[in-house]
Amino acid sequence: MLGTSLPEIAWHKAGIMKRDSICIGVEQPSEAMKVIEQRAKDRECQFYTTPGINEYEFPSNHLDSILPGHHQMTNLSLALQLVRIWLERTGNNESLPSLKLSLPSPTKTLPGFSVPQKFLDGLKKCSWKGRGQILKKDNTTFFLDGAHTPKSLQFCNEWYSENHPTPTSDVFQVLLFTCTSDRSPSTLLPMLKDTGFDIALFSTTRLKPAIDKHLDSTNLNASEIEQQEKCVANQKCWKDLTGQDKTETFDCISDALDRIRELSKNNKEIHVLVTGSLHLVGGVLSFVDPSA
Repeated sequence: MLGTSLPEIAWHKAGIMKRDSICIGVEQPSEAMKVIEQRAKDRECQFYTTPGINEYEFPSNHLDSILPGHHQMTNLSLALQLVRIWLERTGNNESLPSLKLSLPSPTKTLPGFSVPQKFLDGLKKCSWKGRGQILKKDNTTFFLDGAHTPKSLQFCNEWYSENHPTPTSDVFQVLLFTCTSDRSPSTLLPMLKDTGFDIALFSTTRLKPAIDKHLDSTNLNASEIEQQEKCVANQKCWKDLTGQDKTETFDCISDALDRIRELSKNNKEIHVLVTGSLHLVGGVLSFVDPSA
């Protein structure tokens, strides 16, 4: 919906910039950064990038427990800078002398600062459902991450591997995957091919056989036939990459979860990585954790 190339996507995302305001972003590939910087000039908006997490001074060293995955440190840095600037602009940082705002020249990296304990307390309350989320149901552990780009799939695989104990014969590994029609499985599935899944399941993003167009989690951008064809394409790509025959396709998420429940009856422990689409992850959560 935002384009098929980094420059196109960057152009649309930079549309959020407003005149005489401040926009904070993270480092991007040069082809995307050029577009963002030009959009900032056109819209007369100051654009700055966030520093690395090591540029900050923290009252403790337990950052990994805030958001799972090393890549989330970039998001933490972004959050810290946004709060800092908001407090400065609203005049609420008098009690935080270390936060006095001193902006560098436009299109430069913002400096780190000494992080108050209040900031850290707030970050620890952060909950991001469907992103680096681990959910255990009986003997089945779901690893849910809505990664849907090659880079985010790479990070997702690293996160899964870090949180997935050394596989044993008692742990049966399942991949539940789909990607939307505008994304190619040939650029996404290679990130997961060496993870050691015992079976790969490919589902549409429909919740149940009878589609309910009133549900927020329903993907209305693809027809039923298109989604089914995409499942078959995903399955073929996986077989070509891994040579693995243990793959199945499903017309809806509930059918895929029924299959996972069947597998759980025949295995002592199951680990299921759900990824490739936010629609898929949201659909799975609606069944296994309705309160999410």
